[in-house]
Amino acid sequence: MIGSLSHSVIRECSNPDCKFRFPDTNSQQPQIPCPICNSPTNLVNTIDLSQDNRRNNFWKIPQSFIAVIDNVRSVYNVGAIFRTAIGFGLSKIYLCGITPTPSHKNFSKVSLGAEKYMLWERSLNCVDLIIALKNAGSKIVSVETSKNATSILDANKDNFIWKDFALVVGNEISGIDPKIISMSDLVFSIPINGENKSFNVTTAFGIALYHLASIVSA
Repeated sequence: MIGSLSHSVIRECSNPDCKFRFPDTNSQQPQIPCPICNSPTNLVNTIDLSQDNRRNNFWKIPQSFIAVIDNVRSVYNVGAIFRTAIGFGLSKIYLCGITPTPSHKNFSKVSLGAEKYMLWERSLNCVDLIIALKNAGSKIVSVETSKNATSILDANKDNFIWKDFALVVGNEISGIDPKIISMSDLVFSIPINGENKSFNVTTAFGIALYHLASIVSA
């Protein structure tokens, strides 16, 4: 169930020259004008959002598996990271530097309420946070395209014999603070083809989390 919604609908424009087809969460209204041509629309499908079609939970991530977001500037990226993190069962997220918090007015537009179920804490200085986490016994795993990084495809269970670890992702342009990279126990890069040099931080977080979670829970 997404938020407090129980149903959604698919509408289609009745104008044969338009036929714009789109989802609408306002399922109680039988007819609305087409957003493109203003012709009447037909309700063609109803989707039950209250059904939970998930299979048995495969992930067995340790409760001490946390995320650290280092100066990610976009509230939409951070909201999406929250939604991904809650889906994998992470226990906590640290929001560092300029990273927006769930108090931002646009946060829930992407997170879809994930922040209600995720512990989070703000830290103005990510380096100080990493030092504190390391002193508390956590291992630091950074996802970055640095020259000394190891391909995430080469990660294996021997890399994660410790109990507590933090997955770090960084700024959309400059990446993770170099000081944090130097303090990391592992630095993984994600192989990429094409002209772009890196993935969007939200995409990278999801890829890394999926890959590492499959190793840890194996």
